[in-house]
Amino acid sequence: MLTEGIKVSYQKEGHQRGDLVWLIDFKNPENNDFVVANQFTVIENGNNKRPDVILFVNGIPLVVIELKNPTDENATIKSAFRQLQTYKEIIPSLFTYNGLMIISDGLEAQAGSLSAGKTRFMAWNMIRNVIII
Repeated sequence: MLTEGIKVSYQKEGHQRGDLVWLIDFKNPENNDFVVANQFTVIENGNNKRPDVILFVNGIPLVVIELKNPTDENATIKSAFRQLQTYKEIIPSLFTYNGLMIISDGLEAQAGSLSAGKTRFMAWNMIRNVIII
């Protein structure tokens, strides 16, 4: 739906019409609304959770980021991954349109897809201010 649009039908002048609705304008990125939310509260089935960072495009939560405190020896990249798994179980609607998940312990960062196991999360590297995944 994000890349191919959504088929919709509507009435115009008494006739049924069809068209595509685009959730994201890839040709003109400036037409989109980008929001980064820190500690955004998600309530689902009475569960109240606040992922660390969520990136929205046109109101759609596409990236969920879990950050751990680098000064806490118990806060590891593995614990960040486990926290995302908890979110997926408790607030699954947040991940309906998810494109990317990022985890970090403050020293290391990794990115993976919604269905990726921990071994499939790959290092998030920077070379000369260019992000490489």
